Amino acid sequence: MLLMFLILFIFLFIGTPIAFAFGLANLLTILLIVGPQYSGILVFDCFSNISNFLFIAIPLFILMGECFNRSGIADVLVRILTSWLKWIPGAMGLVTVIGNAIFGALSGSSLAACAAFGSTMIPIMLRKGYTRETSTGLIAFGGVLSILIPPSALMVIYGGLANVSIGKMLIGGITPGLLLTFLGCIYLVGLSKFKFHVYGNKEDEIEDINYLKLIFESIKYFLPLSIVILAVTVSIYLGIATPSEASAMGCVIAVIIITIYGKMDFRKLNSALRETMITTGMIFFIVVGSGTFSHLLFLTGTTQELLTILVEINIPPLMMAIFMLVIVLILGSLIDVISVMFITLPVFKPLSNMLGFDEIWFGLLYMYCITLGSMTPPFGVNLFVTQSVSPVGTTLQHVYRGIIPFVIVSFFLIPLFILFPDILTYLPSKMLGR
Repeated sequence: MLLMFLILFIFLFIGTPIAFAFGLANLLTILLIVGPQYSGILVFDCFSNISNFLFIAIPLFILMGECFNRSGIADVLVRILTSWLKWIPGAMGLVTVIGNAIFGALSGSSLAACAAFGSTMIPIMLRKGYTRETSTGLIAFGGVLSILIPPSALMVIYGGLANVSIGKMLIGGITPGLLLTFLGCIYLVGLSKFKFHVYGNKEDEIEDINYLKLIFESIKYFLPLSIVILAVTVSIYLGIATPSEASAMGCVIAVIIITIYGKMDFRKLNSALRETMITTGMIFFIVVGSGTFSHLLFLTGTTQELLTILVEINIPPLMMAIFMLVIVLILGSLIDVISVMFITLPVFKPLSNMLGFDEIWFGLLYMYCITLGSMTPPFGVNLFVTQSVSPVGTTLQHVYRGIIPFVIVSFFLIPLFILFPDILTYLPSKMLGR
């Protein structure tokens, strides 16, 4: 294992993308340990991993998100939500969080949500009196909600890698996603009453609203967009469609709705398709890397040795779960989410099975900690995306200071999910489909 990580660090040092570096490091280590006679089996298994029919949902969810990201729908959501929420303290912050949650559900991508809402909302919040720290912190926090709220490509990847029901993972993400959104909104409303210098003191300047026109616009935009979300989640929940079928249906409906709105043309569609192919290719290279890593663990006996050691030292199962979640959180703050999955899942999944954890409960807790990691300093990926779309003069220090309160608030849900597991497992347990 030390040899593999040494080769990995060499590849990363010379600038090799991690999707290629990890797979190559594993492959070279296996060849050095076992020899070329194992290569045929390894190649066959790699093709088997990426030919899993369930993975068809990944490019379709990504394409749906890319189409929404290029459609300008984020601007429409901001305008409508701002009009409805202007009377609540911290209205612009609420618009950012709720709009991010909605757009995240439409796009399934935290990076797309951060980019789309960051470029739109940060300048507006700065004009309304928000600090750079608060503005960027809100964007980084809101962007991660798409990891949990379906449709989420990352949930599909987890389900495929961990051999867990993708449908149950997608539906199970609704509860923690909504709870995290609600907690963020409560925090914003509470602080806005006492820290106007932090959360804006110019929000009363929003013009008077024509509510009849607002109701018409809300129906015009929100009703069709809600059909996309419902088409995916309800069809999976009721067993009408598999996640793969639901992703295809959601993708087609999304393209039709965006085209009707006049916000889609062949140039945008071509750009969305090209970006989808690039992203999907990167993900499948990572899936192949995860497969080779699993083989390496099997050939070296590392997984079995770790399980034996943990059994011998007799750590309580709950403490072991917390230990694994802490590792996931730390890694999520250092490297990208998918890399965390293929590094940890080959070890953590069999360990969680051995300890007798409910696979959906553990999977959702795992994904929640990955969510927190992606917005946690020093290297949470959403922090860099947020800073990249912020106005000139915004530094990573601004983003770090802005996100810390939201990270702390988000931690409060972890003990709740551990002590009351039904919070996470109730919706998946009531599903009619798989």
